[in-house]
Amino acid sequence: MDLKKAVTQTVKNNQTTKKSYNVGDVVNFKGGTHYVSSYPGSQGYNARAGKAKITIKNGSGKAHPWHLIHTDSGSNVYGWVDDGTFEEKEGGTHAVSRKPRHKQAGENPV
Repeated sequence: MDLKKAVTQTVKNNQTTKKSYNVGDVVNFKGGTHYVSSYPGSQGYNARAGKAKITIKNGSGKAHPWHLIHTDSGSNVYGWVDDGTFEEKEGGTHAVSRKPRHKQAGENPV
C-alpha cells in the first residue's frame, strides 16, 4: 500500500477590494492626460489635478473608460481618462441629490 503525505496550501486573502465608482461620484483626479474620446489613439491633452465629477462610465471605446468634468477651478479635466487616474474623494464619493425647491408665493423668480 502506497501512502503519500497530503499537501496543504494556505491561501491568504491579500486581495484588495476595487472601489466601485458610478456616474455622479465626485473624485480626486490625480492629474495627467485627458482624451477627446474613449477610443484608442484619441488625442490627449495635459490636465491639472483636482476635484472632478464622473459623468460617463464605461465609454464605448474602452481605452479611456471614464469621462470626468472638473468641479472647481483647481483642475481643468474635461474629457476621457484612464483607470487609476483618480481616487476616492476624502469623505466619500457619492453625489448628493437634492429635490428642486418650489418658490413660495410672493417670492422673486430668479
